Amino acid sequence: GGARGAGRRKTRDEKAAEREAWREALAEDGILEEGADGEGPAADAGDDGAEIAKLTGRPVAGDVLLYAVPVCAPYCALAQYKYRVKLTPGTLKRGRASRQCAEMFVRSQHSGKQAPPPDVQGEINMIKQITDNEWVQVICGDVKISAPGASKIGKQMKQRKKGGGKK
Repeated sequence: GGARGAGRRKTRDEKAAEREAWREALAEDGILEEGADGEGPAADAGDDGAEIAKLTGRPVAGDVLLYAVPVCAPYCALAQYKYRVKLTPGTLKRGRASRQCAEMFVRSQHSGKQAPPPDVQGEINMIKQITDNEWVQVICGDVKISAPGASKIGKQMKQRKKGGGKK
């Protein structure tokens, strides 16, 4: 049982000092108000409720959008989201499914004949900024995409791959 430095437990004083250091760091970043008395679980967590309340699945014209976050959840939980597709078990691999979803979100807001409004263009740009790796980490494996226009976009992507791949 001896003296293993890495395996020893922290004392209460060490835990309190670490908690105070975190509280100071959060206060410097503006996440935790400096007047917090440090009592209760909310003070220890930095009150994530305020941060979570800033997230929305249905942005409106007055919202300041910072970035887009891909989410995979039960379809009924995403009923109010502006951009959503239904994933069911199928044969489409994660990478291809993620590219097809992104393409569908972009095309759903852009008819092609006229430029979308600036707020919608901002949303489209944020969707395009999501990396393939971020999409793939969220999407389940071997799926079928169900959404209006999904089969049409899938066929167009296949045609583009066949036409551009062989020379």
